[in-house]
Amino acid sequence: MSTIVVTAVPAMGHLNASLKLAKSLAARGHEVCYLSGVGYKTYIEAQGLRFITLGESIELPNARFSQLDLAERLMEFRFHGRPLDDQLARVVEVFRRNIVDLVSTLRPDLFLIDPYVPDLALIVHDLALPFVFLNPTLYNPLDEMALLNDAPYLGKIPELVLCPAEFDFPETVARNRQRYYLGAELDIDRKEEPFEWERIDRSKRLIYCSLGSQAQMYSETKRLFQIIIDAVSGLPEYQMIVATGRDVDHDDLQRVPPNVLLFNYVPQSQILEKASLLITHGGLNTIKDAIFFGVPMVVFPGDFDQPRNSGRVVYHGLGLKGDMKTATVEEVRALIPKVAQTPSYRGRVLAFGEIFRKYDQNGVSVKVIEALLATIEKSQKKALTAQ
Repeated sequence: MSTIVVTAVPAMGHLNASLKLAKSLAARGHEVCYLSGVGYKTYIEAQGLRFITLGESIELPNARFSQLDLAERLMEFRFHGRPLDDQLARVVEVFRRNIVDLVSTLRPDLFLIDPYVPDLALIVHDLALPFVFLNPTLYNPLDEMALLNDAPYLGKIPELVLCPAEFDFPETVARNRQRYYLGAELDIDRKEEPFEWERIDRSKRLIYCSLGSQAQMYSETKRLFQIIIDAVSGLPEYQMIVATGRDVDHDDLQRVPPNVLLFNYVPQSQILEKASLLITHGGLNTIKDAIFFGVPMVVFPGDFDQPRNSGRVVYHGLGLKGDMKTATVEEVRALIPKVAQTPSYRGRVLAFGEIFRKYDQNGVSVKVIEALLATIEKSQKKALTAQ
């Protein structure tokens, strides 16, 4: 069997996206190891997977600065093609030492690299090790990076996307020849924190509202949360669970009616299994979870891939979208029953859920990875024979 290293941006959404694939590969006998930032070791090991910390020795500028901040700064430099400053150059050198040490001990057969940390791809390429991109989104940041001018080979590396092609726009599927769509890969059995179900009123329709685990990054977050809460206060037939993220202060949300419950974090898949509607920022993981459980959506897209994800939701008839910056209480109050109570939206979501389940039942993602491993092994044997 093979040894596979999965790299991921140090953010819950990027880590969760590949968990089911990693577990499925491990169940087939492969050794799977996650390589990501400080703070996620306990979580990944709780899923039964091995974890190696990337950049543990990096000194952060201050207590509020995180490794995710560093990753975002590094990607910004790569977008614009600017030379790295001294701090980022030291970060990349730490990454290089970490990967060299990992290679000497694990001897991996394949790296599955998150395209949102392209410097890891540069390092692995320099070490002449096999890798492909494993993208947790339908947006590839490399397509717009000036980095490709210096490393054009990155544009020829296969990109494996953790989503069925049916959810993408047809013209995008036809255009991207280096992109290969896998299954939805939803790990609905992932280990999550317990939830206080006794607080839920089963007589009301349940709305789940989340702007993602990094909700604090949007300047409109608190305003939008308050607007959505005010809208639901006038809809007593609904109860809403709001997952604000760990860095949004609940004291900043002044008007919270009895039919709205605030949490920093909830077990998302368990909530969606019982929900009638999702209000979201448009992250792909959350959208996939909603599709799997047959929950129509109202999307207020943030940045990066989210505007196009909201476009996909509307294009496929899975829900409607609003504007994070201009949304009003009246607009949200009208959108909620329109989506939650229109049978066509739920029917389309249920149909897409069946598509997602077929991919997973057929083990498409694992078959693709194992075919790739077989090709690598064959190529290596051929190279040895030629010597």
